[in-house]
Amino acid sequence: MKKILTLLALGTSLCASQAAVTLNSSNFGNGLVTSDNLALATGSLRFGVFPAIFDFAANSANLPALEAAFVQVYAYTGAINEFATDGFFSISQSIDNTASFEGQSYASSIAGQKIYLWAQNTGATQQAIFSTSTTWNSGVGLPPFESNFSPDTGAPGLVAHIGTLAAGQDLGAGAPAHMLAVVVPEPSVTLSVVMGGLALLVRRRR
Repeated sequence: MKKILTLLALGTSLCASQAAVTLNSSNFGNGLVTSDNLALATGSLRFGVFPAIFDFAANSANLPALEAAFVQVYAYTGAINEFATDGFFSISQSIDNTASFEGQSYASSIAGQKIYLWAQNTGATQQAIFSTSTTWNSGVGLPPFESNFSPDTGAPGLVAHIGTLAAGQDLGAGAPAHMLAVVVPEPSVTLSVVMGGLALLVRRRR
C-alpha cells in the first residue's frame, strides 16, 4: 500500500511539474461592439494581469502607461468572428506554467492573479478592459489545469475598467453587447499636436 501511495504521489508531482494551464475564454452571452455600436469584426484580444492597485480611470487614454502596467500572457490578433458572426470569440490556448512573461514568472507572479482581457480594435483607437473574479490557474495539484474566463453578463466579479458593459446592440446573443471606448489623447498630447501644426503654418507663411 505504501508503495502504491508513493507511486501515486510521484505521478502527481511529475504531472504538476510538466503541466500546462489551458486558458478558455468566450463571449457568447454578449459580444463586443465599437463605440459607434458596430460589431467588433477584427482586432486584438490580450489576456494577462494588471497590478492589483491600478488607476484605470486616470490612465484610460494613456496607452504607454497601460502597456507598462500590463503583463501579457497570451494575445490573439485577427478576425473576431466566431460562428461567422462578428463580435464573438472563442479561445482555447495552452499556457506554459514554467515560463516567464515580460520578465514575470508565471509560477510566482501570475498564477493566482486576476485574469484581465484587454480588447482593442485594429489600430488601437478603441479599447475595453475587463476582469472577473477568475484567476490564472497555477498548474499545480490535480488536473484539469484550466482558467475559464468569460466577460459575459453574470460572470462573478465582472468589471469593465475601460469600456461599458451591455451598452450596445444585440448581436444575436439575446443581450446587449459590451462596448469599447474611444482612446481620447490626453490634453498635453493634443496641445503638442496643435502647437506643432501652428508652428508649421507660420513657417510656411514666411
